[in-house]
Amino acid sequence: MNVVLHDTLTARTVMDGAAFNVLIQVYTDTSEPWVLTTPTTLRYRIDDPDTGEAVLTWTTLTPDDETTLTITGTQNTLSGCVPRSRRQLTVEANHGLSTCAIATRDYWIRNLVGV
Repeated sequence: MNVVLHDTLTARTVMDGAAFNVLIQVYTDTSEPWVLTTPTTLRYRIDDPDTGEAVLTWTTLTPDDETTLTITGTQNTLSGCVPRSRRQLTVEANHGLSTCAIATRDYWIRNLVGV
């Protein structure tokens, strides 16, 4: 099993407080070509990898072979006057099973100074 993440961020950057979507696709990768498949479980989390703090702990999604996940503006809000901050999205399919697959995507939040 393989999890593939797609987004439309430019330079992996989103503005402070802005939302964006991530397309999650889950494939069976036991043969070529890979085939979309529905996992038994699907979940995600968002962390600040520089501080180790969870922005959002594990959250369950409805399992499907393709899922559009919205990362909300609230989850992309910076506190303080840092010019930018990194986030890490982690998606896991088939938690606890031998076919477990994990994908991560790092992205940056750019502070809008004065807003």
